[in-house]
Amino acid sequence: MKDKIKVLHLTTHNEVCGIARYQEQFIEAMKANKNVENVIFNFSPNKTKLMTSTQYDEVLVDFKNNILDADILHIQHELSFYQHKELESVINLTHSLNKPVVVTIHTDPSILYKKAQFEGYLPKHLMSYRRHLKDQRHFEDVHLNPLKNADLIIVHHSVTKDNLVKLGFNVQKIQIIRHPVPKSNPAFKSMKLSEELNIKNDDILLCTVGFISRTKGIDHAIKALRLLPNNYKLAVIGGVHPNSDDRGFLDEITDYTIANGLLDRVYITGYLEDDNELNAMIREANICIYPYNHDYYSYMASGALNDSFANYKSIITYSTPTLQEINTEKEVIRFCQSPNYYELAREIKNLDTDKYALLSREYANKYSYDKEAIKLVDIYKQLLKKR
Repeated sequence: MKDKIKVLHLTTHNEVCGIARYQEQFIEAMKANKNVENVIFNFSPNKTKLMTSTQYDEVLVDFKNNILDADILHIQHELSFYQHKELESVINLTHSLNKPVVVTIHTDPSILYKKAQFEGYLPKHLMSYRRHLKDQRHFEDVHLNPLKNADLIIVHHSVTKDNLVKLGFNVQKIQIIRHPVPKSNPAFKSMKLSEELNIKNDDILLCTVGFISRTKGIDHAIKALRLLPNNYKLAVIGGVHPNSDDRGFLDEITDYTIANGLLDRVYITGYLEDDNELNAMIREANICIYPYNHDYYSYMASGALNDSFANYKSIITYSTPTLQEINTEKEVIRFCQSPNYYELAREIKNLDTDKYALLSREYANKYSYDKEAIKLVDIYKQLLKKR
């Protein structure tokens, strides 16, 4: 095996994307290891998915030149990233050069994969079956079949691993690693939330973190506020994703806030581009709350949750299979007894904030990007030994 490993990364980058931020932090953490060189492929999946076949063939020429000079291809997979032959082409090309492929899967494919169901011989049933069968085969061709050919699949929890096995993936090729916790720089300070919400000494500031969407349960966070004393206030740290197709949800929660007389107790920051600004605002809060949708977050991890760990904040969430796995070794986040805003308000009032803040600090130190990057480099080394 070579003394220095060169990894070509196929990922979103330099754009508004949680996975881009995730992998950029991993690459930054790996800089401490002089035996690894990381190169990001010039074309983001968010660009190539929109290309014509002819345009994409030109990208493949560039990709071949890049992978010829690398030892490993590492792909970041999100269901929205790939729309046609991208995965199949880069994985096959890499294998033709006898080089291994690693794929990190961020969202369980089972969330979208549906097998066509035959319901009868009536014309409408036959038409429906053919349409759904076409969709099924397209999904398999774009995602499942290429991914099964990867040499290693990295996931962040056993839920995705188990579901991949059910879909026919080789269990021996799947490895679980923890979703890393980013570094936060405490030198950056903020009084923004304190000023906007007129925070007094006896006030308790709650916050949600991340892009505003229906799956994040921000409406539950605001409704819980109605069941809490007036000294409890809420900061929604984040805004609507620039590419969101559901901008009306922000209007809905704003209308609810106004209609229920909560305008002086709720502040929505809007989109924050700078991580230092975001983290400084999180540090202003006493408790971070994540009343996530159970169905959606049964299939995926939460990067925003790790921002709370990074700033050593006590955390309350609704219980989902992926979040339950965080508490496997020790209870570091507090779960509501059931996923409703009444129970959320109860847990907020009863939480031992000092205890859970300390647990967040321990978790952040144990699963930092620096430490997980060491494990990732070892994964690369072990993969090359098998070639």
